[in-house]
Amino acid sequence: MAYLDEKAKEDPDFFYRIRLDDEDRVRNMYWVDGAARRAYKHFRDCISFEATYLTNMYKMPCAPFIGINNHNQSLQSGCGLVRNEDTDGYVWLFKTFLECMGGLAPMNIITDQDFSMRASIEEVFPLAVHRHCRWHIIKKAKETLGLFFADRPDLHKAFELCVDHSLTVEEFERSWMAMIETYQTTQRSEGFNVVLKRYMSPGNSLLQFAKQYTALQQKILGSELQQEANTALKQPKLLTYLPMERQMSKIYTNTIFNKFQEEIRRASMYTAFQVDEHTFKVCSIMGMSDSEPEDPDKGRNYFVKASISEGEYYCQCCKFERDGIVCCHILKVMDLNVVTRMPRHFIRQRWNWDADDALAPQTSNAVLAVHDERPESTMEAVRHVVLTKNYVELIDEACKSDETARVAEKHRKALKRELDEIRKRKAEEALHRFPRTSSVPSSTGPSSENSEVGSGTASTQTQLY
Repeated sequence: MAYLDEKAKEDPDFFYRIRLDDEDRVRNMYWVDGAARRAYKHFRDCISFEATYLTNMYKMPCAPFIGINNHNQSLQSGCGLVRNEDTDGYVWLFKTFLECMGGLAPMNIITDQDFSMRASIEEVFPLAVHRHCRWHIIKKAKETLGLFFADRPDLHKAFELCVDHSLTVEEFERSWMAMIETYQTTQRSEGFNVVLKRYMSPGNSLLQFAKQYTALQQKILGSELQQEANTALKQPKLLTYLPMERQMSKIYTNTIFNKFQEEIRRASMYTAFQVDEHTFKVCSIMGMSDSEPEDPDKGRNYFVKASISEGEYYCQCCKFERDGIVCCHILKVMDLNVVTRMPRHFIRQRWNWDADDALAPQTSNAVLAVHDERPESTMEAVRHVVLTKNYVELIDEACKSDETARVAEKHRKALKRELDEIRKRKAEEALHRFPRTSSVPSSTGPSSENSEVGSGTASTQTQLY
């Protein structure tokens, strides 16, 4: 508890709650840092949750809340520990999560097939769309049918095509029945569990687990900062002369823009023609598909509903609804109708470069003044990205005329003089600095009340956002 209190002192938006039993033993626990709380507002459209990995000597499963950031990376939205995986424990954890996030429930939540979890979600997040994790479904299928599949590779392939490439319920049912007649018979959370197993030991105490989890968060943050720096400093290479490709290169993060470029490339595998006023048929060009023999879409045709004047498009592949990126079939219809700009409502804010502004504290100099357990190299990367984003905008304005360029150069010289003065002052201070010791009083932690302790204010949009 003292460790979490120290984290709360370092981070004003750090939040934790601990639920105790009658003997003052930890029953449930949840904590999250300020950056994750701020990011959640922008990336709460889909959260994955499961509690399958034991990470400490008390046999309390780790229950992380995992989202997706605008670089398509896993994003931690806090971590829970539950002693008993029952409805009561999950209800407490979900209500604590909801309190922490200012009452903002996830829009979609993916879990494994657990009855207690499902009942708790229905009680605490009644408006959220709840889906079972595909990874767990496939895992159970392989556990049950693994040997059967091993002797029948064609059946295994038919099973995967049925599960992964059915576009509608009707198509799935037809494929499933055809497979049966022939043979007579959450993936991000799992990925995060693999990471946990690499860094955590089941013999950890709760304190050791909390410290190792914090170190893991910092490692993941470093990867995210690298992606942010790449987007800030590296101009993506364009594949075509399409105005829409250039438009999206300035909006998407580099990772997402690469995925968008793949859709542009795949659009060349199709031709399109109009069926009626609002329907287009997008047909595979078999000669080009032959270059990718393993492509499951080879030979498949798609129908796109479109209102060109309104900028409305819907494809039966549902890629945009699933991934938030326009599919190659819609791009083909846009190209057929000489649509050169992506309609605004097809640009998901969550994939935009500016979305990471939410990760920085909201005061103007907060990022530049952060002092926590992150290594200085990490903080230097943070400052580099923030300053680059700000100064690129100024440079764009300064280049527009001789007058603005002269103003920019004048302030550049003044800034250089001030930075030189700071550098000299710090060099002099380093020469005269003597070793100093300081004592930090140990935290006794908050007092127990109603068998629950913690720190951090329940979120409101004005407090965190």
